[in-house]
Amino acid sequence: ASHVSAAGLSQIFPPGSLKRALDPRSPDAEIWYESYKEEYDGIALNDTMEIMSEEEYRRWSRLSGRHAIPSMAVFTVKKDSLGRPLRAKSLIVVLGNKDPVARSKAD
Repeated sequence: ASHVSAAGLSQIFPPGSLKRALDPRSPDAEIWYESYKEEYDGIALNDTMEIMSEEEYRRWSRLSGRHAIPSMAVFTVKKDSLGRPLRAKSLIVVLGNKDPVARSKAD
């Protein structure tokens, strides 16, 4: 599988948020966009999420009594054995600490 190279990054430190990663003023925005797109496309391909408008979500939540678990993007710069930037990696993760079911299991 091909991955997004980190060789062209001007900053070796990953952005702290999706907003910063994709800021059009950032010289690294294109690299982080490609990395995020790679992750997003992989999740979509595996059919592990459902995208819906805010209106659709409200209707679904009202009818089902269920709520979505929020997610966020996490960015990392993978390095080779010599510490050189190798890959710009993005992960879309769920915030399990926001899931009421997960909290009740810990009780």
